[in-house]
Amino acid sequence: MKKSFLLFPIMALTLTACTTYAPTIEDDIPPPAEVGTVSGGWQNTDTIEQPAPPVYQQEIPVSRPVSQVNNTFNIPRDANGKPDYSQIAKGSYTGDAYTVQKGDTLFFVSYLAGKDKEEIARLNNLTYPYTLSIGQVLILK
Repeated sequence: MKKSFLLFPIMALTLTACTTYAPTIEDDIPPPAEVGTVSGGWQNTDTIEQPAPPVYQQEIPVSRPVSQVNNTFNIPRDANGKPDYSQIAKGSYTGDAYTVQKGDTLFFVSYLAGKDKEEIARLNNLTYPYTLSIGQVLILK
């Protein structure tokens, strides 16, 4: 008895899968396109319009006047020429620009000016690694 309960649904599924579909006259079949007409998915190449060229704005660099570099600022240094941070107050340099001396790094200049080193690098168009040259003038404001 249990086999008949399983066999009946399997036979029913098998028989329904064997049916075929035959279209009738009532089914809507689109008529064939006439010769020389354009269907909805295709366009004549004569009607394609070229896109407008992109408009670019030229960036104009803005230069700012820099005040005279103050070379009289005394930086305490050790015997090797490296700055002695214990004797320098952070943000003690208030000039608009700083001239790089031997042993200076961007970190040191940012410490002197009390600014972030990335901000000073951005103001002077410096990229990582921040390489400085002796005599180079860095804009601070």
